[in-house]
Amino acid sequence: MTTPSGSPRAASSALAIKVRELSVVLGSSLILDDVSLAVGGGESVAILGANGSGKSTLVKAVLGLVPLSGGSIELLGTPTSRRHRVPWERVGYVPQRIGAGSGVPATALEVVRSGLLGPRRPWADRGRAAKRKAMAALDAVGLAHRAADHVQVFSGGQAQRVLIARALVRSPELLILDEPLAGIDRASRESLAEILQGLRAQGLTLVTVLHEMGELADVVQRAILLQDGRLVADGPAGEVAHLRDSGTGAPQGDLHRAHSDYGADGDHHPDAGGPPAHHAPVLDHRLPDTRPHSGREHPPMIEFVSDMLASPLIQRAFIVAVLVGLAAPVVGTYLVQRGLALLGDGIGHIALTGIALGWLAGAAANVTPHDAWAVPGAILISVLGAVMIEVIRANGRTRGDVALAILFYGGIAGGVILIRVAGGTTTNLNSYLFGSISTVSVSDAWFTIALATLVLLVGLGLRGPLFALCHDEEFAHACGLPTGALNVLVAVVAALTVSVSMRVVGALLVSAVMIVPVAIAQLVSHSFARTMYLAMGLGVVACVSGLTITYLVAASPGAMIVVLLVGGLRRRRPPVRTAAARQPLATAPHHLRRQIMSASSTAQRPRATRQRAAVTDILARTDEFRSAQQIHAALEAEGTKVGLATVYRNLQTLAESGAVDQVRSAEGEVLYRACEEQEHHHHIVCRRCGYTVEVAGGELEEWIQRVSARQGFTQMEHTAEFFGLCATCSAQDASQD
Repeated sequence: MTTPSGSPRAASSALAIKVRELSVVLGSSLILDDVSLAVGGGESVAILGANGSGKSTLVKAVLGLVPLSGGSIELLGTPTSRRHRVPWERVGYVPQRIGAGSGVPATALEVVRSGLLGPRRPWADRGRAAKRKAMAALDAVGLAHRAADHVQVFSGGQAQRVLIARALVRSPELLILDEPLAGIDRASRESLAEILQGLRAQGLTLVTVLHEMGELADVVQRAILLQDGRLVADGPAGEVAHLRDSGTGAPQGDLHRAHSDYGADGDHHPDAGGPPAHHAPVLDHRLPDTRPHSGREHPPMIEFVSDMLASPLIQRAFIVAVLVGLAAPVVGTYLVQRGLALLGDGIGHIALTGIALGWLAGAAANVTPHDAWAVPGAILISVLGAVMIEVIRANGRTRGDVALAILFYGGIAGGVILIRVAGGTTTNLNSYLFGSISTVSVSDAWFTIALATLVLLVGLGLRGPLFALCHDEEFAHACGLPTGALNVLVAVVAALTVSVSMRVVGALLVSAVMIVPVAIAQLVSHSFARTMYLAMGLGVVACVSGLTITYLVAASPGAMIVVLLVGGLRRRRPPVRTAAARQPLATAPHHLRRQIMSASSTAQRPRATRQRAAVTDILARTDEFRSAQQIHAALEAEGTKVGLATVYRNLQTLAESGAVDQVRSAEGEVLYRACEEQEHHHHIVCRRCGYTVEVAGGELEEWIQRVSARQGFTQMEHTAEFFGLCATCSAQDASQD
């Protein structure tokens, strides 16, 4: 088959899926019971059934998203029980909806690039090559010009096409779709059917979960009917669909093939006592200036900054503040995306118990000061608490918010009791609860540097896999990513961030530094990466500004930092849908091998820009249809710096204005050419070299009008283009003969 990125991958004729005596029990309910089936390479199979029949559970079991209670599954010849051996890069999965609908913004391009990830490809979504592949996949579903748009402004059909592009960018042999027609309009369903019809023609194996056949009736060859968790029919799609619609649910004749014609064995498939000395009131760090004066007068601001930074204590505090401002929003971006904004609060409360245990251990060991082990204790206990929260959440033994609340209250209660036992005071405790400049010791600074560096390396270095996990965990699992380990990693990094931030911001307020900058950034950004970087900048500005203010005013630095952040959170309007988002979804005739998408010649001319002028100039210098990537490569060769997504947007705008014609090739790639004639016209296109001649309608228009009038049709519209070999290509063929 030919993938959107242009790399061929031959479809295998062996079994793509083999399920034998499968049973799935979720909770106390038997969802699937003794299901056996096989799907051959290149087949298009629908899984039908009423709500609650087990359709989605079946495909999730195939992908390893739900545990098996019995039986076995082989995926592309490999048992799914040996998950690390399954070739996940050859599998594409399209869930019903994009996850994390209320989380951090993500563009269509970012979502599609996440489809390139895999267990051995944690950085595959980075670089120019990955961007080209993602743009090609978006182009294949007609959304390349919307690559930079926030997916939350997409219609249901457009969002579904983004998910298909995310699966296609993997160049899969097997594509599994879960209820792709649910909740989208008729035009979107027809467009989706056309895309799947083209994929089937290329030899892709399709397994589609459907409530009813609908617009995909011509795409599906074979159907499997589930009823109450059991397979009751397996045969030609039309017959099984009729059986399902009749409501009998009983197997008839040869339709019931529980073990399929592949055979049960599948042989032919391939295979401490008072406050420590360094605890001082917040203002005590302002030491008298004993430096000799040069006699030169400095501006008040410069003198103020110079005096402030002369103290080693303040220097350490600012170093810690900058690192906290950078690290906390990185973790907060992932927590907001997953809907776990309160996790930082929970871990902060758990950390108090760790502080108290470290303090108690230091007092018992007669360490000076007694709280020297408080931060290491907080790190240890907060990490253990974070892992416990994740394990409870993952095992589903209780709701995540209930588990968080239990640890939330237990952590702070245990911390208060143990600090009293260790001989601490309210003053000591407040420095950890709300932060204090005067308590940042040299060892604290080194701890912060080490932990913040680790947090930044993980948060930025693994941004791709962590984005995929937080945005759509099911899809990440279906890609073969170790979602369990990544979930624990996010929890551990959040715990380390709390420990890093505790000295400056305080354990009770650190969550605000993790979440509020992200909340502000996502109001002005439509991209996940830009949201993260903007939040990091806001975090640094707030932490440094808060410390500077508390140098002058006797206030808690943590409280001041949070006040500054919350003050910057203003209500903004939600993102406005672009003009492209309001355009009706165009669908093409199914019988056309190539599609010309012509625009109205009366459309308003687009606004002139430098990038648009460069694209127009490239088009004006060729008579051939060229792809957006070819045009982008030509611009780069001439030294013109224009992004690939910008090229797509400008081509779409030019096409809507009638200045550019679009042709969809047999491989599904959209090609572009400058339009010479502004009146209605047709094209004669060389199918080999792309040379094109524009011709007026003439007699063809008259013939169409006569035929349509004879049949009683009015207000006719048509698309007719002609393909053959140009004189040069014909002469080359003749010379070879």
